[in-house]
Amino acid sequence: MDLTLTMKKIIFFLIITILSFSSAHAAPGRDEELFFLGTKAFEDQFYTLADEKLDQLIRWYPHSPRVPEARLLRGQAALHFGLFNKALNELEGVWKESVPNDFVADGLYWTGEVYLK
Repeated sequence: MDLTLTMKKIIFFLIITILSFSSAHAAPGRDEELFFLGTKAFEDQFYTLADEKLDQLIRWYPHSPRVPEARLLRGQAALHFGLFNKALNELEGVWKESVPNDFVADGLYWTGEVYLK
């Protein structure tokens, strides 16, 4: 069972890598693709890959409605690696934005988790 999970993760990683190289930078709808790749990588605990894809989303599409959740996931990934300052920067960006979003409470919660570490 553990072998099949490992194989699934390897296959997932290869698919994401291939998609990453074949996609055009800043193409229409690309923000959703980057968000999808980043969240799936995060769910499969590929935190480095998740951080990379979500960072691309934030840089290339700063006005995307997915940015607050992308910042939240980047903060959680940074916390996983013990990068507390980076985690705080991302998480504070979630709840300090001038536009209210659905992730303010989550950003505050995870900011508290960083301070507890």
